[in-house]
Formats: sequence, C-alpha cells, structure tokens
Amino acid sequence: MFGRSFVVLDKSFLQGVTAQELRFYAKHGWIFGVTETLQYEHFRKWDRWRFANLVKLKAIEKHIVLLPGIGEMFRAESNNRKPASQVLRIKGLVLTDKLTPGRRFFELDEETKEISAERTVELQKRLDIMIDVWTDFKQIPEFDA
Repeated sequence: MFGRSFVVLDKSFLQGVTAQELRFYAKHGWIFGVTETLQYEHFRKWDRWRFANLVKLKAIEKHIVLLPGIGEMFRAESNNRKPASQVLRIKGLVLTDKLTPGRRFFELDEETKEISAERTVELQKRLDIMIDVWTDFKQIPEFDA
C-alpha cells in the first residue's frame, strides 16, 4: 500500500494527526525524523498541546530517529570529506514512560525547566548574532531589495 517513507516531523504535522494514524504509518514502514528544534519547542513552552504531541511520539518511539543539527552535519562533512549521512550515526529517541495515553497532564521537573531555560539563552545569543549578520547584508547595495 505504502512504500517505505522517511518523514521529518514538525509541530503542525503532529497536531494534525492522531497517535493511531502515526502507528498506522509506522506499521507500514515509515520512519520519522525529529530535530533538536522540535524537541526544544516542546519543552520551551509546556502546555497540553505539546504534552499531547509527545504522547503521540511515544506511540511510535521505536520508529523515530533524532536528526543531527545542520552545524553538526556541516562539521562532519568538512572533517571527513564525505556526506554527513555516511559519517554520522543516527540515534533513536527515548521518551519517558509518563507519556502514555490517558495519563494526566503533568508539570516538567525543575531540571528539565532549567535545561530549557539555559538552551533558550544560548539560542537567543545565536539569534542576535544572526540578526546582526542579516543587518550587515542589508548595507550591501546588491542585497538591498
């Protein structure tokens, strides 16, 4: 019915499908990729929608791989002079057993909140640098639209 597919998950896709649909796709050989950004997005702001998405992911946990970040891929390719897909190992995603259907919404523990807050600060610094770079590009006449 379906060929083997690889799908990179995002929040919109997760909110648009049910756990049953994800299990159906996984049963037919689909593999799902999750980025660090998607993980971060689900812990940065914690609410019932994000909790529900993680419960859906738990339903297909064995069919999920954690994708390396673009920077990690570029470094691996430049260091090894081979495509990242040939050098980097893909890791599986392991989710807590608390993410089961029917389980009540729970608050994140303090350690997870702290890690998320630290990551937010780190990403905000990087974003500020990126904004500075784009602002500098606007000063080049050829890039000014």
